[in-house]
Amino acid sequence: MNLRKLPPLWPAPRLLNVSLKQTRVLDGWHFRITSNTDCDVVTRAIVRYRNLTLPSSTTRSGIDGDRDAPANLLSSLHVGVRRHNGANNCGYPPPKANERYTLTIPASGDANLTSETVWGALRGLETFSQMVLARPNERYAVVNSGEVRDFPRFSHRGILMDTARHFLPVAIIKQNLVGAYSKRHVYSEEDVRGVVEYARLRGIRVIPEIDTPGHTHALGRAFPDALTPCYGNGSRGTASLGQHGAFEMLDPTKNLTYSLVQSLISQVAKVFKDPYVHLGMDEVYYDCWYDRENMMFITLLHKN
Repeated sequence: MNLRKLPPLWPAPRLLNVSLKQTRVLDGWHFRITSNTDCDVVTRAIVRYRNLTLPSSTTRSGIDGDRDAPANLLSSLHVGVRRHNGANNCGYPPPKANERYTLTIPASGDANLTSETVWGALRGLETFSQMVLARPNERYAVVNSGEVRDFPRFSHRGILMDTARHFLPVAIIKQNLVGAYSKRHVYSEEDVRGVVEYARLRGIRVIPEIDTPGHTHALGRAFPDALTPCYGNGSRGTASLGQHGAFEMLDPTKNLTYSLVQSLISQVAKVFKDPYVHLGMDEVYYDCWYDRENMMFITLLHKN
């Protein structure tokens, strides 16, 4: 089997039934991608994937001039979405979106991409873009005819971008979807909404993380009374090298702490659309809470 002629799809789909024979793709000026929906998730994806799949360098004159190009011609791709009307079907991607799709590419004529939702259409467009091959030494693009059926193994896939320790410009955040010291290194609400919208159009959910109850030293600069003092060397507000800072964990014995966390979550909910929020909970140094000087915490613990 000539593996060079198989499409290099990543991740591997659940069903890949394609021919080793390749079909020439109509040039970028004339290849049509149509859809039965005007949902912006699909219409804007079509524009992106047209530019990505059929670069302008693949010109009509170049294709017509290649004698070795396959005779069969693929002229269009139609994207058919069964449920696409209303805010529930064209809005923010739900936690358990139906991302199934079927992509059918004939030996010539028109290809079809069908899905239940716009999120499945996005996954199918990504697969189609990977199947179209514009080889460096050839002036035309080709695609293997056949059928692909796929859906993600896990409904939730994700990466955690830690912008608390290292500020990342919005352009870098988009490229990957693509309170730092400096006063300019903060995200405005407009920045956040822009990232959420950028991700939405690509079928990606943005789940915010409020890192608690540890890693809150920076928050303590504004609300010092909300942090638990540590006794690293026996004195109040001293660190233990390699274990914890002097003040870096929220104090669960203070009413201020709960009011502060509630306020933070309320603000986050205004700009993020996802129903979930990540509360961190990593690297909590219990020694600070259990220190004999923090008797209020120990009393609270045994009460509950």
